[in-house]
This record gives sequence, C-alpha cells and structure tokens, in this order.
Amino acid sequence: MSTLKVNTIQAASGGSVTITGLSLAGTGIVSSSVEGDAQGQIKLNGVNVDINALGSGDAPQFTTIELGHASDTTLARASSGDVNIEGNLIYRAGGTDVPVADGGTGASSLTDGGILLGSGTDAITAMAVLGDGEMIVGDGSGDPVAESGATLRTSIGVGTGDSPQFTGIELGHASDTTLTRASSGDVNIEGNIVYRAGGTDVPVTDGGTGASSLTDGGVLLGSGTGAITAMAVLADGEMIVGDGTTDPVAESGATLRTSIGVGTGDSPQFTGIELGHASDTTLTRASSGVLAVEGVNVLLAAGNAVVSASAEGDGQGQIKINGVNVNTNALGTGDSPSFTNLTVTGDLTVAGTRTELQVTELNVEDKNITLASGSADSAASDGAGLTVAGASATFTYTHSGTKWNMNKPLDMDDNTITTTGAIAAATLNTGQGANELYAMDQDVQTSDSPQFAGVNVGHASDTTLTRASAGDINVEGNLVYRAGGTDVPVADGGTGASSLTDGGVLLGSGTSAITAMAVLADGEMIVGDGSGDPVAESGATLRTSIGVGTGNDVQFDSFGVGTAASGTTGEIRATNDITAFYSSDGRLKENIVPLTGALNKVKELRGVSFDWKELNEKEKTTIHSHEGHDIGVIAQEIQAQYPELVTERENGYLAVDYVKLTAVLLQAIKELDAKVEACMAKK
Repeated sequence: MSTLKVNTIQAASGGSVTITGLSLAGTGIVSSSVEGDAQGQIKLNGVNVDINALGSGDAPQFTTIELGHASDTTLARASSGDVNIEGNLIYRAGGTDVPVADGGTGASSLTDGGILLGSGTDAITAMAVLGDGEMIVGDGSGDPVAESGATLRTSIGVGTGDSPQFTGIELGHASDTTLTRASSGDVNIEGNIVYRAGGTDVPVTDGGTGASSLTDGGVLLGSGTGAITAMAVLADGEMIVGDGTTDPVAESGATLRTSIGVGTGDSPQFTGIELGHASDTTLTRASSGVLAVEGVNVLLAAGNAVVSASAEGDGQGQIKINGVNVNTNALGTGDSPSFTNLTVTGDLTVAGTRTELQVTELNVEDKNITLASGSADSAASDGAGLTVAGASATFTYTHSGTKWNMNKPLDMDDNTITTTGAIAAATLNTGQGANELYAMDQDVQTSDSPQFAGVNVGHASDTTLTRASAGDINVEGNLVYRAGGTDVPVADGGTGASSLTDGGVLLGSGTSAITAMAVLADGEMIVGDGSGDPVAESGATLRTSIGVGTGNDVQFDSFGVGTAASGTTGEIRATNDITAFYSSDGRLKENIVPLTGALNKVKELRGVSFDWKELNEKEKTTIHSHEGHDIGVIAQEIQAQYPELVTERENGYLAVDYVKLTAVLLQAIKELDAKVEACMAKK
C-alpha cells in the first residue's frame, strides 16, 4: 500500500482533475484546499466526485497517477517502497542499486582505495587496494591486473628478457654519465666509446694495445700512442738487442756476441771463469799478470821462465837451460841440479814419493789435474786433496759419502756456486764459521733445497728475502702473499677477504677489507647517499630515490600512457582518459568579470575537419606526431578573438588551450539562450 499526499490538486478554470483506478476502500482523499474561483471536482473512475467527500485523515490508494500528461508520465507502484515512472524504476536511498545503464555503479559498496573496473552494463567492480609499488597492467582483452617487481618490468618492456630502446640513459646523474649508442654494437659514455670484446681495439691512450691480434710468443714493442706491435718469435739462441734510438732487433751467434761485448775483437773483463765444471776449476785473477785455479796461482808473471820438457827416442834427449840445449846424460842419477830457468820440451815424469815445487806461483797449462792417479777405486782415493801448510787448511776427498770436505770457509766473493744436488750441512752467508760455506750472490739450482737465514736479491741490503712464519716469507720485512695464506689487504692491492658473497656487489672501506652486499633481490637496485654505504632498494622507495616517486617533480621529454611515447618534445599520449581537476575555486580568485560578447566572437570561429600535413622524422620530434584525419579549430582564429587561449611554442607554431575554450562556449550558450528567451517573450 502506497500513500500519496498532496497539499493541493487544482484544476484549470472550468476544468476537472481525473484520477483513474482509484480505490476508496477504507480510505479517504485528503484535500486541504480547493483553489479557483469556484468549488472544483475530481473525477474518480470517470465519475465526478466532490472533493469535500475526502476527509483530511484519509489515505486514498491509486493504481497509477498521471502527472501533467495522461499517457507519458504515469506514476505507479513497483514494489514495496519503490515506484515507477512509465514502468521505469525510480531509484532512492536505501533502495535498489542504480545500474550502470542508468548512470549508476550497480553496486552498493566499493573497496576503499580500490581501482574501479567497468563491465559493460554490469555492475562496476573494484580491484583490491594496490600494494606498495604495484601498478595496473592490462592485456587488451580482459580485466587489468596489479603487478609489481619483475612481472611489472616485463609487462612494461623493461624485464630481464626485454630489449627496450632508449635514446640515452643517465646513470646515477642527470648530465655527466650519459650512456648512448655509438654505432652498431657499441655504446658511448659522454661521447667516449665503451670498449667491448669483439669491438673496436682498445687504443694505447686508453690502456689497451691498439691491436686485435699479437704474435704468439712475440716480444711486444711500444710505439707512443700508436698500436703495440709484436716482434717475430725469437729463434733458438736469439736475444733482443737495442741501439737506444729505434726498435730493438733479434740477434744470435757472432752478431750477438759482438753486440754484448764478447766478440772476437773484444776484450771483456770477468771476475772469474769456470773451466769445464761449475765448482772445481775456477780460473780467477790472483794479481797483476797472475792467474789462479781454485785460489792456487798457476801462471808466473811475465819475465819468469816456464818449464817445457820432452823425452826423445828411447830416453836420450835434451833439456834447454837458458836457451841452450843440454844433454841429459850430463846429469847423474844422484845429482840435484839447480836451474834459474828450466824448460822441458817433452813429458816430465818424477818417480819418487814426494815432489816439491818451491815457487811463488805455479802455472799449469793442462786443463785437468789428477790426484791419486792410479787408484783402483774411490776407497783408494780416500784422503786425496790439498793441504795448506801452516794454516791447517785442507780440501780433501772422502770415500764415505763420496764427497769433498774442507775445514775452512769457502769465500766466493761475487762469484757463482752451481750444483745439481743439495748443499747439505752448510749455511750460506752466516759468518764463515767452521764447516760453513760462505757465498755472496750465489746461484742455487732449481733441484736444490738449501736453507738460508736470509737471501739478498740483486743487492746486499734493500731486497732481503727472509722467513716470516711457516709457509710465508718477507721481502725487507714485508709479507709476500701466497695462495692459501694471509688475505692480501686492500693497501697492497688485494681485497682483505678470503671469501665474498657469490653475486654480491662489493663495497670498499678505505684500507679495510672489501665487503660484499647481500645478493640483490628481484627488482632491487643499489642507491647511495654520498656519505655511507649504498643500500639495496626497490618499489616505491627506489622510485623516490631516483626522483620518480609520488612526491617528486619529474620532467620527461615525452610521455606515453598505455602506448609508446611519441618522441615529440612536450607531448603526452594516452590510450584512455586523462582525468584531472583544474583549480577553479572561487575563493582563489578575484576581479571576477563575466565574459561579454562571447556569442559574437564564437561566431567568428570555425569548427573544422582536416588532414594533418606529413612531417619528416626530425619535425615529428620537435613539432607534433599527429597523423591522418582529425577535427578541431584554427589557432589563428582563436588568437584573433581570445589571444590568452593561444600560446606560441619554442618551435614557432601556435597551440590552443582547449580546456579554457569551454568557458567561452559556456558564456556564448548563455548569451544565445537570453536571446531565445527574449524572442519567446515577444510572441
């Protein structure tokens, strides 16, 4: 049951009010007044009824009520609490939700903060509230979805599997680290090419070789800032020799010996010469004009005679004394001749138990001196050697262990000791004590295992190699780093760490050990603050750090929403509505004056259809990117009437503020309406 309460139902003068389908069962029609200059009537079911028959407390019931017209504005009951106009439901607060087809949402509740989605004429739905960093992504067919992180980057074309194209990329700074394309396969940083494998050869000026191939095994030669060149592979025995002006050359044989000063025409000077063996036949200078073998003088100085002997025939011969041949038969077996100078032109055999040469120096031209000659084996040669009388100094052979023994130090000065075995029970360079082998700057073979308190390399005092601890050595007290040993500190070019997180970004810390950040999560980037260690950020935090957060003022050359950016400076493209609210609160304005003459000015404007002129690629980036057929206005015509609605861009072309043009059109409509009403009033 619905109740219609009306303060006054007034018929036109001489007319009547007709109510069809009125039920009066238990009800009355309330009439508080009947207006006009006479009592009127209402017609109930085609019968005139005096309105006075309806009491003030009645509640009449009607099937329908016609409002103002008998057929097109019928008011009827739809259901409990709801009414129809011509069968169309009238929506009310607390009633049926207003459907989309009638300009409503079709829903009585929508998620607070949820993005609304249309569905044809079905009810509007609301997405869940977007999580931090989420964006809405569509697929062109179904409902869009919320995405973030790697999924979002893939959707917008900057995922790990994508190949986005940029004109340039700023890295960490807006102007001094611009990454751009140099040519196919190559990139620049601030116009400087970045070298890559297979690309342009790195020139010498940038720390490279300037060459893409170098001879395998060839010695490399510099050439100022020109490319490094490689010599041909050195042949066996060749060495590199320079002349101090041009490129060095490879030499060998006599040419090389001449270059290094030991040619046939040279007079080289040596401290000592090893003859046939590295340790037991050392020829050295004893004094002016005197040579020594193993420290024993063997060649007399100039002016002294050398014995030369020969045995001729069956024993008959001669010896030459002071240049005169003397018959050996003149000497008896018991004689002890004494000669100032004696030359034996043949072999000299002394048959006795002891041979003594009382000379200051002994010169032996033979290449080998044999001791214990005739001994059957090593045991028979035991004890053979040299003894220095008065010094108790011996150098003797010992059969046990088959080795040489000496009871005094061996001082080699700057000469070389070479051995193919170990130097046992000896200490080098420790003070020439008993049974010590004293040597300075001596060579030790790769097969040896000598023990040294310290070793001087190349110099006696500034490159001392010593033991630091088990497995470690020092050079002048500075630790030499090795695999598996102490971590190489940053101060010495190392990391100071023995393990770094796999995939972690490394951070320096002065001379302290390098540290590794945790592995970056999907979508994280490294952001620094200019003072402390950088941190890993993603989502909204990252966008704020890189200056594209919700609170940042961001400038782009061009911008695309739902489509690629056009590349035209200052242009925004969108595939859907661009919704914004322009500040228009009256409280913000003063000197408000209605526009006048708007209609006449609008009459001077044209709404036109047209085709955009074709532009070249450069013009598209600086003027506009529109193509094909379009509709609009002519900027020059707008400028003639409302110059404040037209701006001249940097490229010299005019642009119209279509938003503000709405105010002009609004005022023109009002002026037109006033004219229409004035005309109607005159009729």
